[in-house]
Amino acid sequence: MSNLPQTQEISPVLQLIERVALDPSADVAKLEKMIELQERVMKTQAKAQFDQAMLQFQIKKPILEKASQGHNSKYAKLEYIQSQIEPVLREFGLFVRWSTEATQDNKTRVTCICTHIGGHSETSSMDVVPDKGGSKSDIQANGSAISYAQRYTLRSLLGLVIANDNDGQTRATITPQQAKILDKKLSYLGDDVKEKMLAHIGCELHEIEKGAFEYWCNQLDSRVAKKEDK
Repeated sequence: MSNLPQTQEISPVLQLIERVALDPSADVAKLEKMIELQERVMKTQAKAQFDQAMLQFQIKKPILEKASQGHNSKYAKLEYIQSQIEPVLREFGLFVRWSTEATQDNKTRVTCICTHIGGHSETSSMDVVPDKGGSKSDIQANGSAISYAQRYTLRSLLGLVIANDNDGQTRATITPQQAKILDKKLSYLGDDVKEKMLAHIGCELHEIEKGAFEYWCNQLDSRVAKKEDK
């Protein structure tokens, strides 16, 4: 069963905007406000679709291995990472790409962009300098640095887990996106609730174990429901 969003009929708001736009006597200022409102609604819907797709990706994403040998240690090549995660990304209507730009301090800014077919995107950026090690040419040095940044921005944005070399196991933690979800709930409940939770778990939100995310979501949702009932 496909997880991609289905094509939807034109919304009543868009139909109304079309009718007003075709009316020669229409108030242009009101029409512009209607268009702005519809754009905000569409952005909110796209963000919700992105969050749902990202949650499904987190559930199914594989734990990666450091399969390639570097100069002093093993690492996971970008090609290997992509081969493992792209089928899962496509399943939920997600795809990634990178952009690069030169900064004023002579560095290269590499930005990983994750986009959902609903239209919402999120990014992670990293500034790097050319990797001059190993007698590389200027082109090779720049390419090596960009490849490094591509791997790490991808890992950061998608919350990818790469196993340790020694036993192939690692302590998986919640993703940055999941940490944001918990933080948003805690912000609504108040600073005192957040302080008590952090004291209880003994770590920051982003250090919570992956398997505990649903538990804490349920706990906080219960607190939110009680607060709204008052």
